[in-house]
Amino acid sequence: MPKQESKTKNTFRYSVKENGECAVFMASQETEKTVVFPERIDGYQVTEIGAGACNGCQSVETVIIPEGVRKIGMQAFRLCKSLSHIHLPSTLEDLGYTPFLYCHAISLITLPKGACNAAALQKELNFFDKPILALQGEGAGKIDENGKTGIYTYTPYGDGAYEILYEKAPSLTVMPYEKAEVDAFLQEAMAYSLLLEEKKTYDVYSSDGVDPNDVDISHFPLPIGAANLIIENGALVGLLYAKDGFEGALFFNGTSLGTVSRVHKQLMLGHPLDYYMYTTRTLYLKKSQDM
Repeated sequence: MPKQESKTKNTFRYSVKENGECAVFMASQETEKTVVFPERIDGYQVTEIGAGACNGCQSVETVIIPEGVRKIGMQAFRLCKSLSHIHLPSTLEDLGYTPFLYCHAISLITLPKGACNAAALQKELNFFDKPILALQGEGAGKIDENGKTGIYTYTPYGDGAYEILYEKAPSLTVMPYEKAEVDAFLQEAMAYSLLLEEKKTYDVYSSDGVDPNDVDISHFPLPIGAANLIIENGALVGLLYAKDGFEGALFFNGTSLGTVSRVHKQLMLGHPLDYYMYTTRTLYLKKSQDM
């Protein structure tokens, strides 16, 4: 297959398809820390990152895949042990089987803002661990000596031109806001209800009179204050609950970060036989008018 010459370690080879487009591969496992795949190579449009294209390239930390690429082949980035950030194009339609196998360092996957395929791609990335949430700073909801209230601010990746498909440890940082701003945010937040649903189910492994289909569900409204607010670029975008084992951020656009559900398994001593009770506590955010 033809090979592209380069003065850097990032060299590529490619395979031409019948339609005149091509799939591209790394020509060597020895790469720079950042690999930017080409949009065109020797006049051919790159529409695919080939299967195993970057297999074993252990130095690469950041991968940028250009617009026009529609497919990432099977295990394309297998064993890229240093890979932490990969930027996908809005044209991507097909993620091959386990493209990021053994890429345990991945902490950020981004896409151009407003890409119509974001939801579909995010669903395909569900093999990653659920993102944790890092709460940075102290003083959320507290008033400082200058009369300013600390509330959580979420700063998205980069300059806001990118949409985050996966972020291993997104962070909320406490920043001071004027009282008038906080009051306006709280007034806006009152259009929503923050709820805790508690569901108890029973797993009977021996007959003790408890119906295994029994489900007890309760809902508890949670108070909303300054410490619950999440601000992005000066606008209220969601609410946070950080208590009782939860660090859950729920956004008005339907997405969430951190822990929004917890399950507790408890062995219940019955007479004459025993059973397990599962208590699931889940946070919900709803518009008050939908209640």
